[in-house]
Amino acid sequence: MSHELSPNLWQPQKIVDKETGSDVSILLKPFFTNSDRPVFVMRNLPPLTEGALFSRFSRAEAPDIRQVFYDEFLSQEVKADFRKDPGKVEEEINDFMRLQSYFVNEARAKSFYRRVLAEYGDDSIGYMTSAHLAMLHISSRASFETSEQRIGADPIVKSSRFLVLDKKINGKYQYYRDPQIMQSRFADQFINAMDLLFDTYSRMLPEMIKFLKEKVPLHDFRSRGISLADAEKTRDQSKVTSFVETYENSARSAALDVIRGLLPSAVLLNKGFSGNAGGYKSILLRLLTSQLYEFRTLGRESKSELDLSIPEVLPGIDDEHGIVHQKYLKETKNALRIKIREAFNRYGSDETAKPLWQGRYVSLIDVDDNERAELNVFSALIADEYQVDTFVARNLAAKLTQEKKEEMINEVTSRRTNRRHKLQRGFENAHYTFQFMMPLGELRDLHRHKMQTRSMPPLTVKNGFDVPEEVVAIGAKKEYSEPVKGAEEVYWALFDTLPAQADYAVTFAHKLPYRTTVNLRATDVIATLRSSSDNNPRNRVAAQEMHQAVSYATPTLAKAMNLVDFNEYELGRFWSLYRSEEKKSKLQ
Repeated sequence: MSHELSPNLWQPQKIVDKETGSDVSILLKPFFTNSDRPVFVMRNLPPLTEGALFSRFSRAEAPDIRQVFYDEFLSQEVKADFRKDPGKVEEEINDFMRLQSYFVNEARAKSFYRRVLAEYGDDSIGYMTSAHLAMLHISSRASFETSEQRIGADPIVKSSRFLVLDKKINGKYQYYRDPQIMQSRFADQFINAMDLLFDTYSRMLPEMIKFLKEKVPLHDFRSRGISLADAEKTRDQSKVTSFVETYENSARSAALDVIRGLLPSAVLLNKGFSGNAGGYKSILLRLLTSQLYEFRTLGRESKSELDLSIPEVLPGIDDEHGIVHQKYLKETKNALRIKIREAFNRYGSDETAKPLWQGRYVSLIDVDDNERAELNVFSALIADEYQVDTFVARNLAAKLTQEKKEEMINEVTSRRTNRRHKLQRGFENAHYTFQFMMPLGELRDLHRHKMQTRSMPPLTVKNGFDVPEEVVAIGAKKEYSEPVKGAEEVYWALFDTLPAQADYAVTFAHKLPYRTTVNLRATDVIATLRSSSDNNPRNRVAAQEMHQAVSYATPTLAKAMNLVDFNEYELGRFWSLYRSEEKKSKLQ
Protein backbone atom coordinates (compact mmCIF):
# COMPACT_ATOMS: atom_id res chain seq x y z
CA MET A 1 0.00 0.00 0.00
CA SER A 2 1.46 3.37 -1.01
CA HIS A 3 1.58 6.27 1.37
CA GLU A 4 -0.77 9.11 0.45
CA LEU A 5 1.25 11.66 2.38
CA SER A 6 4.41 11.40 0.28
CA PRO A 7 3.91 8.85 -2.52
CA ASN A 8 7.20 9.57 -4.25
CA LEU A 9 9.27 8.70 -1.15
CA TRP A 10 7.44 6.31 1.12
CA GLN A 11 7.55 2.62 0.31
CA PRO A 12 6.13 -0.17 2.48
CA GLN A 13 8.89 -1.05 4.91
CA LYS A 14 9.55 -4.69 5.68
CA ILE A 15 10.61 -5.36 9.24
CA VAL A 16 13.56 -7.71 8.84
CA ASP A 17 15.75 -9.91 11.00
CA LYS A 18 19.28 -8.58 10.54
CA GLU A 19 20.81 -12.04 10.95
CA THR A 20 18.70 -13.80 8.33
CA GLY A 21 17.32 -10.92 6.28
CA SER A 22 13.88 -12.52 6.47
CA ASP A 23 10.62 -10.60 6.79
CA VAL A 24 9.44 -10.72 10.42
CA SER A 25 6.50 -8.32 10.15
CA ILE A 26 4.11 -11.02 11.38
CA LEU A 27 5.75 -10.79 14.82
CA LEU A 28 4.54 -7.18 15.13
CA LYS A 29 0.87 -8.04 14.54
CA PRO A 30 -0.15 -8.07 18.24
CA PHE A 31 1.65 -4.81 18.99
CA PHE A 32 0.92 -2.41 16.10
CA THR A 33 -2.21 -1.69 14.08
CA ASN A 34 -0.16 -2.25 10.92
CA SER A 35 3.41 -3.04 9.96
CA ASP A 36 3.69 -1.43 6.51
CA ARG A 37 2.06 2.00 6.67
CA PRO A 38 3.50 5.26 8.05
CA VAL A 39 0.67 6.01 10.49
CA PHE A 40 -0.01 3.41 13.17
CA VAL A 41 -0.99 2.89 16.79
CA MET A 42 0.92 0.82 19.33
CA ARG A 43 -1.03 -1.64 21.50
CA ASN A 44 -0.79 -4.58 23.93
CA LEU A 45 2.58 -3.51 25.35
CA PRO A 46 3.59 -2.80 28.97
CA PRO A 47 3.60 0.94 29.74
CA LEU A 48 7.34 0.87 30.41
CA THR A 49 8.00 -0.59 26.96
CA GLU A 50 5.65 1.89 25.30
CA GLY A 51 7.44 4.81 26.90
CA ALA A 52 10.93 3.49 26.16
CA LEU A 53 10.12 2.77 22.51
CA PHE A 54 8.44 6.10 21.80
CA SER A 55 11.26 7.92 23.57
CA ARG A 56 13.47 6.69 20.73
CA PHE A 57 11.63 8.87 18.22
CA SER A 58 13.89 11.87 18.85
CA ARG A 59 17.23 10.08 18.40
CA ALA A 60 16.63 6.82 16.48
CA GLU A 61 18.53 6.61 13.19
CA ALA A 62 16.23 3.82 11.94
CA PRO A 63 13.55 5.15 9.55
CA ASP A 64 10.85 3.03 11.22
CA ILE A 65 10.34 2.77 14.98
CA ARG A 66 8.82 -0.68 14.45
CA GLN A 67 12.22 -1.93 13.31
CA VAL A 68 13.64 -0.53 16.56
CA PHE A 69 10.99 -2.49 18.44
CA TYR A 70 12.02 -5.73 16.75
CA ASP A 71 15.76 -5.08 17.17
CA GLU A 72 15.70 -3.93 20.80
CA PHE A 73 12.46 -4.80 22.56
CA LEU A 74 11.16 -8.09 21.20
CA SER A 75 12.41 -10.99 23.30
CA GLN A 76 15.38 -13.00 22.04
CA GLU A 77 13.44 -16.21 22.71
CA VAL A 78 10.70 -15.24 20.27
CA LYS A 79 13.27 -14.32 17.62
CA ALA A 80 15.11 -17.62 18.04
CA ASP A 81 11.90 -19.65 17.91
CA PHE A 82 10.75 -17.80 14.78
CA ARG A 83 14.04 -18.57 13.01
CA LYS A 84 13.59 -22.26 13.81
CA ASP A 85 9.87 -22.64 13.15
CA PRO A 86 8.04 -19.57 11.78
CA GLY A 87 4.76 -21.44 11.39
CA LYS A 88 4.62 -22.43 15.04
CA VAL A 89 5.31 -18.89 16.25
CA GLU A 90 2.68 -17.49 13.88
CA GLU A 91 0.17 -19.91 15.38
CA GLU A 92 1.17 -18.76 18.89
CA ILE A 93 0.62 -15.14 17.81
CA ASN A 94 -2.90 -15.98 16.65
CA ASP A 95 -3.49 -17.77 19.97
CA PHE A 96 -2.28 -14.66 21.81
CA MET A 97 -4.78 -12.52 19.94
CA ARG A 98 -7.61 -14.99 20.64
CA LEU A 99 -6.70 -15.22 24.32
CA GLN A 100 -7.02 -11.49 24.66
CA SER A 101 -10.60 -11.65 23.41
CA TYR A 102 -11.21 -14.68 25.61
CA PHE A 103 -10.13 -13.03 28.85
CA VAL A 104 -11.31 -9.45 28.22
CA ASN A 105 -14.87 -8.53 27.31
CA GLU A 106 -14.00 -5.62 25.02
CA ALA A 107 -17.56 -5.53 23.66
CA ARG A 108 -18.72 -4.47 27.12
CA ALA A 109 -16.38 -1.47 27.09
CA LYS A 110 -17.50 -0.48 23.60
CA SER A 111 -21.13 -0.72 24.64
CA PHE A 112 -20.43 1.47 27.69
CA TYR A 113 -18.85 4.23 25.63
CA ARG A 114 -21.61 4.15 23.02
CA ARG A 115 -24.29 4.35 25.70
CA VAL A 116 -22.68 7.16 27.73
CA LEU A 117 -21.94 9.23 24.64
CA ALA A 118 -25.42 8.65 23.24
CA GLU A 119 -27.26 9.42 26.50
CA TYR A 120 -25.13 12.19 27.95
CA GLY A 121 -22.76 13.35 25.21
CA ASP A 122 -20.08 13.37 27.90
CA ASP A 123 -16.76 13.95 26.09
CA SER A 124 -14.86 13.83 29.39
CA ILE A 125 -14.81 10.03 29.33
CA GLY A 126 -12.56 10.29 26.28
CA TYR A 127 -9.81 11.59 28.53
CA MET A 128 -9.78 8.23 30.31
CA THR A 129 -8.82 6.34 27.12
CA SER A 130 -5.31 6.69 25.74
CA ALA A 131 -3.18 5.44 22.87
CA HIS A 132 0.28 5.85 21.36
CA LEU A 133 0.02 7.20 17.82
CA ALA A 134 2.97 7.29 15.40
CA MET A 135 3.34 9.40 12.26
CA LEU A 136 6.29 8.63 10.00
CA HIS A 137 7.48 10.81 7.13
CA ILE A 138 5.43 13.90 7.87
CA SER A 139 6.68 17.38 7.08
CA SER A 140 8.01 19.68 9.78
CA ARG A 141 5.08 21.93 8.86
CA ALA A 142 2.63 19.15 9.76
CA SER A 143 4.59 18.32 12.90
CA PHE A 144 4.38 21.95 14.01
CA GLU A 145 0.63 22.04 13.38
CA THR A 146 -0.05 18.92 15.47
CA SER A 147 2.02 20.38 18.32
CA GLU A 148 -0.49 23.21 18.68
CA GLN A 149 -2.52 20.87 20.90
CA ARG A 150 -1.50 21.74 24.47
CA ILE A 151 -3.56 19.30 26.55
CA GLY A 152 -4.25 15.61 26.06
CA ALA A 153 -1.46 14.74 23.60
CA ASP A 154 2.25 14.77 24.44
CA PRO A 155 4.48 14.69 21.35
CA ILE A 156 8.03 13.59 20.66
CA VAL A 157 9.65 14.28 17.30
CA LYS A 158 12.79 13.40 15.39
CA SER A 159 15.40 15.92 16.47
CA SER A 160 17.13 18.27 14.03
CA ARG A 161 19.68 18.96 16.79
CA PHE A 162 21.02 15.40 17.05
CA LEU A 163 20.28 13.62 13.77
CA VAL A 164 21.69 14.49 10.35
CA LEU A 165 18.77 14.99 7.98
CA ASP A 166 20.48 14.80 4.58
CA LYS A 167 19.94 11.11 3.83
CA LYS A 168 18.27 10.24 0.54
CA ILE A 169 15.58 7.71 -0.38
CA ASN A 170 15.67 6.51 -3.98
CA GLY A 171 18.15 9.30 -4.73
CA LYS A 172 15.88 12.01 -3.34
CA TYR A 173 16.26 14.19 -0.28
CA GLN A 174 13.58 13.66 2.32
CA TYR A 175 11.23 16.62 2.00
CA TYR A 176 7.50 16.70 1.35
CA ARG A 177 6.40 17.25 -2.22
CA ASP A 178 2.88 18.66 -2.06
CA PRO A 179 0.75 17.33 -4.96
CA GLN A 180 -0.58 20.77 -5.86
CA ILE A 181 2.94 22.19 -6.01
CA MET A 182 4.11 19.23 -8.09
CA GLN A 183 1.24 19.75 -10.53
CA SER A 184 1.89 23.48 -10.82
CA ARG A 185 4.31 25.44 -12.99
CA PHE A 186 6.42 25.98 -9.86
CA ALA A 187 7.33 22.30 -9.40
CA ASP A 188 10.85 22.50 -10.84
CA GLN A 189 11.59 25.74 -9.02
CA PHE A 190 10.46 24.19 -5.73
CA ILE A 191 12.52 21.03 -6.19
CA ASN A 192 15.64 22.94 -7.24
CA ALA A 193 15.35 25.28 -4.25
CA MET A 194 14.81 22.44 -1.78
CA ASP A 195 17.67 20.39 -3.22
CA LEU A 196 20.01 23.38 -2.98
CA LEU A 197 19.11 23.82 0.71
CA PHE A 198 19.91 20.17 1.45
CA ASP A 199 23.06 20.20 -0.72
CA THR A 200 24.34 23.20 1.24
CA TYR A 201 23.31 21.65 4.57
CA SER A 202 25.16 18.43 3.72
CA ARG A 203 28.27 20.24 2.46
CA MET A 204 28.45 22.70 5.35
CA LEU A 205 28.10 20.17 8.19
CA PRO A 206 31.69 18.80 8.10
CA GLU A 207 33.02 22.35 7.60
CA MET A 208 31.18 23.53 10.70
CA ILE A 209 32.28 20.55 12.80
CA LYS A 210 35.89 21.23 11.76
CA PHE A 211 35.58 24.92 12.67
CA LEU A 212 34.07 24.24 16.10
CA LYS A 213 36.75 21.66 16.93
CA GLU A 214 39.53 24.01 15.84
CA LYS A 215 38.00 26.77 17.94
CA VAL A 216 38.17 24.53 21.02
CA PRO A 217 40.73 21.74 20.39
CA LEU A 218 40.26 18.47 22.23
CA HIS A 219 43.42 18.79 24.33
CA ASP A 220 42.54 22.36 25.36
CA PHE A 221 38.86 21.71 26.00
CA ARG A 222 37.58 21.85 29.58
CA SER A 223 34.01 21.53 30.83
CA ARG A 224 33.02 22.13 34.46
CA GLY A 225 36.65 21.62 35.47
CA ILE A 226 37.08 18.33 33.58
CA SER A 227 39.58 17.92 30.73
CA LEU A 228 41.06 15.10 28.67
CA ALA A 229 44.18 15.27 30.83
CA ASP A 230 42.04 14.61 33.91
CA ALA A 231 40.49 11.57 32.24
CA GLU A 232 43.93 10.28 31.27
CA LYS A 233 45.20 10.64 34.85
CA THR A 234 42.62 8.08 36.00
CA ARG A 235 44.37 5.43 33.86
CA ASP A 236 40.89 4.24 33.00
CA GLN A 237 40.72 3.88 29.23
CA SER A 238 36.91 3.85 29.28
CA LYS A 239 36.92 7.38 30.79
CA VAL A 240 39.32 8.60 28.10
CA THR A 241 37.22 7.03 25.37
CA SER A 242 34.06 8.48 26.87
CA PHE A 243 35.59 11.97 27.00
CA VAL A 244 36.76 11.84 23.38
CA GLU A 245 33.48 10.43 22.06
CA THR A 246 31.44 12.98 24.00
CA TYR A 247 33.63 15.78 22.63
CA GLU A 248 33.04 14.53 19.07
CA ASN A 249 29.28 14.17 19.61
CA SER A 250 29.08 17.62 21.21
CA ALA A 251 30.86 19.19 18.25
CA ARG A 252 28.51 17.48 15.81
CA SER A 253 25.46 18.52 17.84
CA ALA A 254 26.68 22.12 17.99
CA ALA A 255 27.28 22.10 14.23
CA LEU A 256 23.78 20.77 13.57
CA ASP A 257 22.41 23.54 15.79
CA VAL A 258 24.15 26.10 13.62
CA ILE A 259 23.22 24.82 10.16
CA ARG A 260 19.67 23.60 10.80
CA GLY A 261 18.43 26.97 9.57
CA LEU A 262 18.99 25.54 6.07
CA LEU A 263 16.25 22.96 6.59
CA PRO A 264 12.88 23.80 5.01
CA SER A 265 9.49 23.32 6.63
CA ALA A 266 9.02 20.56 4.06
CA VAL A 267 11.72 18.38 5.69
CA LEU A 268 10.32 14.97 6.62
CA LEU A 269 10.35 13.85 10.25
CA ASN A 270 8.99 11.05 12.41
CA LYS A 271 6.69 11.92 15.29
CA GLY A 272 4.97 10.07 18.11
CA PHE A 273 2.18 10.97 20.50
CA SER A 274 1.12 9.66 23.86
CA GLY A 275 -2.39 11.01 24.14
CA ASN A 276 -5.99 10.50 25.10
CA ALA A 277 -9.09 10.53 22.94
CA GLY A 278 -9.91 14.13 23.86
CA GLY A 279 -6.49 15.37 22.75
CA TYR A 280 -6.56 13.35 19.54
CA LYS A 281 -10.02 14.65 18.68
CA SER A 282 -8.74 18.23 18.73
CA ILE A 283 -5.69 17.34 16.62
CA LEU A 284 -7.78 15.47 14.04
CA LEU A 285 -10.27 18.31 13.69
CA ARG A 286 -7.40 20.74 13.16
CA LEU A 287 -5.90 18.49 10.46
CA LEU A 288 -9.16 17.69 8.68
CA THR A 289 -10.11 21.37 8.33
CA SER A 290 -6.79 22.41 6.81
CA GLN A 291 -6.32 23.66 3.26
CA LEU A 292 -3.28 21.41 2.91
CA TYR A 293 -3.63 17.97 1.36
CA GLU A 294 -0.97 16.51 3.65
CA PHE A 295 -2.81 17.60 6.78
CA ARG A 296 -6.19 16.28 5.66
CA THR A 297 -4.68 12.96 4.61
CA LEU A 298 -2.76 12.68 7.86
CA GLY A 299 -6.00 13.35 9.72
CA ARG A 300 -7.86 10.60 7.84
CA GLU A 301 -5.06 8.05 8.25
CA SER A 302 -4.69 8.84 11.96
CA LYS A 303 -8.45 8.50 12.51
CA SER A 304 -8.44 5.16 10.69
CA GLU A 305 -5.62 3.77 12.86
CA LEU A 306 -7.02 5.14 16.12
CA ASP A 307 -10.35 3.52 15.29
CA LEU A 308 -8.56 0.16 15.41
CA SER A 309 -7.46 0.87 18.97
CA ILE A 310 -9.97 3.24 20.62
CA PRO A 311 -12.90 3.27 18.18
CA GLU A 312 -15.82 4.18 20.41
CA VAL A 313 -14.35 7.31 21.99
CA LEU A 314 -13.65 9.31 18.84
CA PRO A 315 -17.11 10.48 17.76
CA GLY A 316 -17.67 14.05 16.65
CA ILE A 317 -14.92 13.98 14.02
CA ASP A 318 -16.32 12.62 10.76
CA ASP A 319 -19.91 11.90 11.82
CA GLU A 320 -22.84 14.37 11.69
CA HIS A 321 -21.59 16.34 14.71
CA GLY A 322 -18.06 16.31 13.38
CA ILE A 323 -19.09 17.75 10.03
CA VAL A 324 -20.86 20.60 11.85
CA HIS A 325 -17.77 21.15 14.03
CA GLN A 326 -15.47 21.19 11.01
CA LYS A 327 -17.76 23.68 9.28
CA TYR A 328 -17.70 25.92 12.37
CA LEU A 329 -13.89 25.90 12.48
CA LYS A 330 -13.46 26.64 8.77
CA GLU A 331 -16.14 29.31 8.48
CA THR A 332 -15.18 31.12 11.68
CA LYS A 333 -11.53 31.27 10.67
CA ASN A 334 -12.39 32.63 7.21
CA ALA A 335 -14.92 35.14 8.60
CA LEU A 336 -12.42 36.51 11.14
CA ARG A 337 -9.82 36.97 8.42
CA ILE A 338 -12.29 38.99 6.35
CA LYS A 339 -13.15 41.27 9.28
CA ILE A 340 -9.48 41.77 10.15
CA ARG A 341 -8.68 42.62 6.53
CA GLU A 342 -11.52 45.15 6.56
CA ALA A 343 -10.09 46.72 9.71
CA PHE A 344 -6.65 47.03 8.13
CA ASN A 345 -8.13 48.60 5.01
CA ARG A 346 -10.08 51.13 7.08
CA TYR A 347 -7.62 52.04 9.81
CA GLY A 348 -4.26 51.11 8.32
CA SER A 349 -1.28 49.82 10.26
CA ASP A 350 1.25 52.65 10.14
CA GLU A 351 1.66 53.18 13.85
CA THR A 352 3.55 50.50 15.72
CA ALA A 353 3.17 50.07 19.47
CA LYS A 354 6.47 50.12 21.31
CA PRO A 355 7.45 47.30 23.67
CA LEU A 356 7.90 47.90 27.38
CA TRP A 357 11.33 46.28 27.17
CA GLN A 358 13.26 44.95 24.17
CA GLY A 359 16.26 42.69 23.74
CA ARG A 360 17.86 40.99 20.76
CA TYR A 361 15.16 38.33 20.46
CA VAL A 362 12.59 39.12 23.17
CA SER A 363 10.19 42.01 23.64
CA LEU A 364 8.00 42.52 26.69
CA ILE A 365 4.59 43.53 25.34
CA ASP A 366 2.38 43.61 28.43
CA VAL A 367 2.65 42.89 32.14
CA ASP A 368 0.75 43.32 35.38
CA ASP A 369 2.03 46.52 37.00
CA ASN A 370 4.65 45.81 39.66
CA GLU A 371 2.46 46.66 42.66
CA ARG A 372 -0.41 44.49 41.47
CA ALA A 373 1.87 41.61 40.53
CA GLU A 374 3.53 41.60 43.95
CA LEU A 375 0.18 41.83 45.73
CA ASN A 376 -1.21 38.88 43.74
CA VAL A 377 1.86 36.68 44.21
CA PHE A 378 2.47 37.31 47.90
CA SER A 379 -1.22 37.07 48.83
CA ALA A 380 -1.38 33.72 47.01
CA LEU A 381 1.74 32.49 48.81
CA ILE A 382 0.24 33.52 52.16
CA ALA A 383 -3.15 31.94 51.42
CA ASP A 384 -1.64 28.70 50.10
CA GLU A 385 1.07 28.18 52.68
CA TYR A 386 -0.72 29.51 55.78
CA GLN A 387 -4.22 28.36 54.77
CA VAL A 388 -6.07 31.60 55.38
CA ASP A 389 -8.92 33.29 53.54
CA THR A 390 -7.91 35.08 50.33
CA PHE A 391 -9.15 38.46 51.60
CA VAL A 392 -7.15 38.08 54.81
CA ALA A 393 -4.10 37.09 52.75
CA ARG A 394 -4.43 40.11 50.45
CA ASN A 395 -4.76 42.45 53.42
CA LEU A 396 -1.56 41.06 54.94
CA ALA A 397 0.28 41.08 51.60
CA ALA A 398 -0.53 44.77 51.15
CA LYS A 399 1.23 45.53 54.45
CA LEU A 400 4.47 43.66 53.69
CA THR A 401 7.60 45.80 53.62
CA GLN A 402 10.14 45.45 50.82
CA GLU A 403 12.51 43.79 53.29
CA LYS A 404 9.91 41.20 54.28
CA LYS A 405 9.08 40.43 50.65
CA GLU A 406 12.72 39.82 49.85
CA GLU A 407 13.07 37.60 52.92
CA MET A 408 10.18 35.45 51.68
CA ILE A 409 11.73 35.24 48.19
CA ASN A 410 15.04 34.25 49.77
CA GLU A 411 13.36 31.42 51.69
CA VAL A 412 12.22 30.07 48.32
CA THR A 413 15.46 30.50 46.36
CA SER A 414 17.95 29.46 49.05
CA ARG A 415 16.79 25.84 48.82
CA ARG A 416 16.51 25.60 45.03
CA THR A 417 19.49 23.79 43.54
CA ASN A 418 18.22 22.53 40.18
CA ARG A 419 15.42 23.13 37.66
CA ARG A 420 13.29 20.31 39.10
CA HIS A 421 12.75 22.47 42.18
CA LYS A 422 9.80 24.44 40.83
CA LEU A 423 8.56 27.68 42.33
CA GLN A 424 5.42 27.55 44.47
CA ARG A 425 2.08 27.87 42.68
CA GLY A 426 1.58 31.30 44.17
CA PHE A 427 4.04 32.59 41.56
CA GLU A 428 1.47 31.77 38.88
CA ASN A 429 -0.37 34.97 39.81
CA ALA A 430 1.90 37.39 37.93
CA HIS A 431 1.61 37.46 34.14
CA TYR A 432 3.77 38.61 31.24
CA THR A 433 3.21 38.83 27.48
CA PHE A 434 6.35 38.32 25.40
CA GLN A 435 7.03 38.41 21.71
CA PHE A 436 9.96 36.41 20.37
CA MET A 437 11.31 37.46 16.97
CA MET A 438 13.46 34.43 16.26
CA PRO A 439 14.27 31.86 13.58
CA LEU A 440 11.66 29.12 13.17
CA GLY A 441 14.17 26.45 14.21
CA GLU A 442 14.60 28.01 17.63
CA LEU A 443 10.90 28.83 18.04
CA ARG A 444 10.08 25.13 17.60
CA ASP A 445 11.92 24.50 20.89
CA LEU A 446 10.14 27.30 22.78
CA HIS A 447 6.78 26.28 21.32
CA ARG A 448 6.98 22.89 23.09
CA HIS A 449 6.30 24.40 26.53
CA LYS A 450 2.62 23.88 27.26
CA MET A 451 1.98 26.15 30.23
CA GLN A 452 1.60 29.25 28.12
CA THR A 453 -1.15 31.00 26.16
CA ARG A 454 0.77 30.92 22.92
CA SER A 455 -0.03 32.30 19.50
CA MET A 456 2.03 31.16 16.54
CA PRO A 457 1.59 33.32 13.44
CA PRO A 458 1.34 31.91 9.92
CA LEU A 459 4.69 30.96 8.44
CA THR A 460 6.22 33.66 6.27
CA VAL A 461 9.55 34.89 4.90
CA LYS A 462 8.70 38.61 5.12
CA ASN A 463 10.65 39.13 8.38
CA GLY A 464 13.94 38.04 6.84
CA PHE A 465 16.24 35.30 8.08
CA ASP A 466 19.03 34.79 10.57
CA VAL A 467 22.63 33.99 9.59
CA PRO A 468 24.41 32.42 12.58
CA GLU A 469 27.63 34.11 13.62
CA GLU A 470 29.48 30.79 13.28
CA VAL A 471 28.56 30.72 9.57
CA VAL A 472 29.93 34.23 9.16
CA ALA A 473 33.09 33.20 11.04
CA ILE A 474 33.92 30.46 8.50
CA GLY A 475 33.32 32.87 5.60
CA ALA A 476 30.20 31.05 4.44
CA LYS A 477 27.59 33.82 4.76
CA LYS A 478 26.98 33.94 1.00
CA GLU A 479 26.95 30.15 0.68
CA TYR A 480 24.37 29.97 3.49
CA SER A 481 22.25 32.91 2.32
CA GLU A 482 21.83 32.05 -1.35
CA PRO A 483 19.78 28.84 -0.89
CA VAL A 484 17.65 30.55 1.79
CA LYS A 485 16.97 33.40 -0.64
CA GLY A 486 16.12 30.79 -3.27
CA ALA A 487 13.53 29.36 -0.87
CA GLU A 488 12.15 32.88 -0.41
CA GLU A 489 11.72 33.22 -4.17
CA VAL A 490 9.76 29.96 -4.21
CA TYR A 491 7.63 31.18 -1.31
CA TRP A 492 6.61 34.36 -3.10
CA ALA A 493 6.08 32.51 -6.39
CA LEU A 494 3.64 30.15 -4.63
CA PHE A 495 2.02 32.75 -2.42
CA ASP A 496 -0.31 34.30 -4.99
CA THR A 497 -1.88 31.05 -6.20
CA LEU A 498 -1.03 28.47 -3.49
CA PRO A 499 -0.58 30.51 -0.28
CA ALA A 500 -1.01 27.58 2.12
CA GLN A 501 1.50 25.46 0.19
CA ALA A 502 4.03 28.33 0.30
CA ASP A 503 4.60 27.40 3.96
CA TYR A 504 6.69 24.40 2.88
CA ALA A 505 9.37 26.76 1.48
CA VAL A 506 9.87 28.65 4.76
CA THR A 507 13.21 27.58 6.25
CA PHE A 508 14.20 27.12 9.86
CA ALA A 509 16.32 30.28 9.45
CA HIS A 510 13.36 32.57 8.75
CA LYS A 511 12.30 34.81 11.62
CA LEU A 512 8.77 34.81 12.97
CA PRO A 513 7.00 36.83 15.69
CA TYR A 514 5.89 34.33 18.33
CA ARG A 515 3.62 35.77 21.04
CA THR A 516 2.97 34.13 24.38
CA THR A 517 1.33 35.12 27.66
CA VAL A 518 2.80 33.22 30.55
CA ASN A 519 2.78 33.37 34.34
CA LEU A 520 5.90 33.90 36.43
CA ARG A 521 6.18 30.28 37.53
CA ALA A 522 6.04 29.03 33.94
CA THR A 523 8.38 31.82 32.82
CA ASP A 524 10.89 30.54 35.34
CA VAL A 525 10.51 26.97 34.02
CA ILE A 526 11.09 28.05 30.41
CA ALA A 527 13.95 30.45 31.17
CA THR A 528 15.73 28.04 33.50
CA LEU A 529 15.52 25.09 31.09
CA ARG A 530 16.33 27.02 27.91
CA SER A 531 19.25 28.93 29.46
CA SER A 532 21.02 25.73 30.52
CA SER A 533 24.32 24.87 28.86
CA ASP A 534 23.01 22.15 26.54
CA ASN A 535 20.56 24.43 24.73
CA ASN A 536 20.88 26.18 21.41
CA PRO A 537 22.95 29.39 21.94
CA ARG A 538 20.20 31.60 20.50
CA ASN A 539 17.59 30.03 22.76
CA ARG A 540 19.93 30.61 25.70
CA VAL A 541 20.04 34.33 24.88
CA ALA A 542 16.25 34.45 24.55
CA ALA A 543 15.80 32.72 27.91
CA GLN A 544 18.22 35.14 29.57
CA GLU A 545 16.32 38.04 28.00
CA MET A 546 13.08 36.72 29.48
CA HIS A 547 14.70 37.02 32.91
CA GLN A 548 15.96 40.52 32.11
CA ALA A 549 12.46 41.60 30.99
CA VAL A 550 10.92 40.24 34.20
CA SER A 551 13.61 42.04 36.22
CA TYR A 552 12.74 45.28 34.47
CA ALA A 553 9.00 44.97 35.09
CA THR A 554 8.88 43.23 38.49
CA PRO A 555 12.37 43.41 40.04
CA THR A 556 11.55 41.83 43.40
CA LEU A 557 9.68 38.89 41.91
CA ALA A 558 12.45 38.34 39.36
CA LYS A 559 14.78 37.38 42.22
CA ALA A 560 12.83 34.13 42.49
CA MET A 561 14.23 33.15 39.06
CA ASN A 562 17.58 32.32 40.60
CA LEU A 563 18.46 29.35 38.40
CA VAL A 564 18.57 31.14 35.04
CA ASP A 565 22.08 30.48 33.70
CA PHE A 566 24.06 33.47 32.37
CA ASN A 567 27.39 31.63 32.06
CA GLU A 568 29.18 31.17 28.73
CA TYR A 569 29.99 27.68 27.41
CA GLU A 570 31.87 26.14 24.53
CA LEU A 571 30.27 22.97 23.13
CA GLY A 572 27.50 23.40 25.66
CA ARG A 573 26.02 19.94 25.24
CA PHE A 574 29.25 18.29 26.37
CA TRP A 575 28.50 18.26 30.09
CA SER A 576 25.05 16.67 29.88
CA LEU A 577 26.26 14.08 27.35
CA TYR A 578 29.33 13.30 29.47
CA ARG A 579 27.23 12.83 32.61
CA SER A 580 24.92 10.53 30.68
CA GLU A 581 27.86 8.40 29.57
CA GLU A 582 29.18 8.26 33.13
CA LYS A 583 25.80 7.12 34.45
CA LYS A 584 25.48 4.48 31.74
CA SER A 585 28.95 3.12 32.48
CA LYS A 586 27.99 2.64 36.13
CA LEU A 587 24.90 0.66 35.12
CA GLN A 588 26.93 -1.81 33.04
